[in-house]
Amino acid sequence: MDVLRACVLVDDAVHRRNYGQSLEASALRRYVIYQSGVVQWMLRLVVVVNLSLVLFEKPAVVAPFPAWLLLAIEAATLAVFAGQLAWIGSFVRLDRRLSSDPKHVGLALVILVTALDMAGWLIYGWRFTRILRVYFISYNSKFIRSAIRDIRRTIPAVLDVIVLLFFFIAVYSVFCTVLFLPLQDDVGYFASFWTGFTSMYVLRTTANFPDVMMPFYSQNRLAALVFIVFLCIATYLLTSLVLAVIYNKYRNHMKDEEALALALQRDALSQAFALLDADCRGSLDIDQWCVMMALLRPRFSLAKVHLLFRVLTSGGSAMHRHQFFNIVHLLNMHIETETPSHHYTWDPAMFAATASPTASLLSSLLGPALSHASRVRAASSRQGRAASLASLRSTASTTTSSRTTVQGSSSVTMRRLRALVQSRLFAYTVDALIVLNVVLVAVEVSSQRRHIPQEERTSEMVFSGLFFLEAVCKISAFGADFYFADGWNRFDFLLVSLTLSDIVVSLAFSSFFNNVFRYLLLLRVIRLWTTMGEIKRYRVLMSTLWQLLPALATYAVVQFMVFFVYAILGMALFGGLIHDGNPDLAGTVFADSGYFLNSFNDVGYAYVTLFELMVVNNWHVIAEGYVAASGTEAAWLYFISFNVIGALIIINIVIAFILEAFIIQWELNESRSKTPLENELESFVLNHHQYMAQFSQVSPESSTGTPDVVWSVKANHNIAYFLQHMFSAELAAEEAASEMFVLPNDVGASLRLHH
Repeated sequence: MDVLRACVLVDDAVHRRNYGQSLEASALRRYVIYQSGVVQWMLRLVVVVNLSLVLFEKPAVVAPFPAWLLLAIEAATLAVFAGQLAWIGSFVRLDRRLSSDPKHVGLALVILVTALDMAGWLIYGWRFTRILRVYFISYNSKFIRSAIRDIRRTIPAVLDVIVLLFFFIAVYSVFCTVLFLPLQDDVGYFASFWTGFTSMYVLRTTANFPDVMMPFYSQNRLAALVFIVFLCIATYLLTSLVLAVIYNKYRNHMKDEEALALALQRDALSQAFALLDADCRGSLDIDQWCVMMALLRPRFSLAKVHLLFRVLTSGGSAMHRHQFFNIVHLLNMHIETETPSHHYTWDPAMFAATASPTASLLSSLLGPALSHASRVRAASSRQGRAASLASLRSTASTTTSSRTTVQGSSSVTMRRLRALVQSRLFAYTVDALIVLNVVLVAVEVSSQRRHIPQEERTSEMVFSGLFFLEAVCKISAFGADFYFADGWNRFDFLLVSLTLSDIVVSLAFSSFFNNVFRYLLLLRVIRLWTTMGEIKRYRVLMSTLWQLLPALATYAVVQFMVFFVYAILGMALFGGLIHDGNPDLAGTVFADSGYFLNSFNDVGYAYVTLFELMVVNNWHVIAEGYVAASGTEAAWLYFISFNVIGALIIINIVIAFILEAFIIQWELNESRSKTPLENELESFVLNHHQYMAQFSQVSPESSTGTPDVVWSVKANHNIAYFLQHMFSAELAAEEAASEMFVLPNDVGASLRLHH
């Protein structure tokens, strides 16, 4: 039972969970059920269903569902969330009661208020709690909660700058109203203080520049100085100051969150190590490690389990506490097995002679022993695992003594084919064909012909045939498993297969498949990304951008939540006001520009409208249209508040994160700096590949055999792993300076509770 408790604590440390669950047997079983993949995906599905109700509620994007059915579905989702809360309460410790955790209290209140609102809707016919549905997203994602918590803690400092910005705009609006009121302008930019304020706020975003300046500039050239000075101060100084404050404060809050997360990880790992080290020896042996990993990662082969142990212990036979703490970092790395080019020969003894100490210890685990791993993978008890270990060691010993060789194809033709595929000439030829094909596609698309001429279809047949030949050559040279392990290769093969299939089928059904063929040609443009990635100056840039995408997904969800709240408010305030033929819009720029689809008539239109407002291009035209349609200048408050929250604060927070993360990731990619664990694993892989390369030159005439196994260490795009890299140097320096790990004072015990 202690092993199960330790596994739960380690898994919590890896996934940065801190529920404060009881370690009693019954509570632990309920906690494991709750954290299972099936339950977590079911909860995510319920969240999606709850949010999707807005698509079918009036005003509906699709055909509206009956009210009783929507209420029944929403009641069912609330029942699931209530059951989730009750289930969590069944396994937490007494000192971590649900009433002491704000996120649980918040969920209970949201469920209660929503239930009352649903009952009130049956009586009064209107709803006011739909904006609370976004709470279910944050409740079920620790990263979203962390991002929102950091934003909330950053806002007080940002508000000081925003108040200063609004004060400057207000004072400057009074100045411009007094200055320009005697001058004539047809639009009335400064007809009153409020119109002057809205005109100058829009000018801060440069959306109405130079339109707002031209009526006065045409009458007096010195009027341009008034607007130029305003833009320099409001747009380039104060707005940049908002970004600077956000960057400094938000970064510090993220670092504090990371420090707290690492402290909680260490606490969980310390408890886990104490449970595993029941004899108080201060270390774990390989048997104890294998028993734990059989429960923690049952799909790991025994060879992989041994690999992790040897890496953590640097080739030793015992794992100490400080080494055990590295398990989080190691399990967050993607260590996979691949089948390499089948022209290699595997000789454990020969590899051991050239490998690092760790790799030498691991060499006995490879070869035929791996085929034996499937029989030991299911072992979960200590006795069964011990027997499996003995069986594996026996197999490994036999492997080393007999120097069993796994041989690959060595025909002269295949060796020449492999050399051709790996040559620069082959790569440059394929890249040239991709570029030429894309150019021809662009020419064909720009011609705007409804049907593709036969000569262009013939040329595409030639290109598709050449790309298919490229795929066949690579598969023949390296094997199907190796080829299809790469995502771009899978995309290329699928695209080529679809194109060739369409060409064949279109001979009989040309009227329909002519358009399908055209769309497949456009997909070929995506292949240019692979060509760009092969250019050295772009490789680091594209790799950095790719690694940032998962981390940025958190902020995309936060922005989605802001959009959801404002979409619900917009539909409540402005739903049905915008439509073609509305007399209130006659003569406005909104109507003259045909902006009638920029409405809040349903949630689909609302999201598009909000995105346009976030981009800020012509956002004042949309706002002025709603002011005219609603008949009140107060409508500006909705649009200005969204601009401040969605386009000023959230976007600047995203920019601040990108700046910090991009600089760090760029430096990591350029320097190729790695952690000691990564270096240990890379050393193993490098020595293994060096042996393969040497043997392919020494023994080219080997015969076909079973392919060997190669360990590959792949980049982890997990946001937790990314944040750890982001602040690891600073936190390590602070820990070294204080000679012990201390929680940040401004985080407090409450954050430990809410994490």
